[in-house]
Amino acid sequence: MHFDLHVHSTYSGDSITTIAEIIKSAEATGLAGVAICDHNTTEGAIKAMKLAKELRTSVQIIPGIEVSTSEGHLLVLGVTEPLPPGKRVEETIRAADKLDGLSIAPHPFKYGRKKGIGHAGSQNVDAIETMNSR
Repeated sequence: MHFDLHVHSTYSGDSITTIAEIIKSAEATGLAGVAICDHNTTEGAIKAMKLAKELRTSVQIIPGIEVSTSEGHLLVLGVTEPLPPGKRVEETIRAADKLDGLSIAPHPFKYGRKKGIGHAGSQNVDAIETMNSR
């Protein structure tokens, strides 16, 4: 099974890909599922879950969010409730834990980023993204 755990939709502001296009692309490439992780919103993920159910697709939709913390971005999977941006990484991880979310450091050492979460020194993330298409 292959999943893409870091997908942005038009709800993110940095993507032109609709949720319908994401689902169709996932089906076409044989992905078992995708995590919709738009910036500071879960709206796209919630709508994607509803659309996937309507389409009766085999593609699993994992709800998530990419939270803009004061120290960089943090992916949180398995949540439908948005987490507030601008908080410290550790505070955001604790909030995610309370929602049974899985915290992932995305693009931790991305070039050109002054405050990548990898530099925040957090040892409490559940995972670190090691491959990203950008």
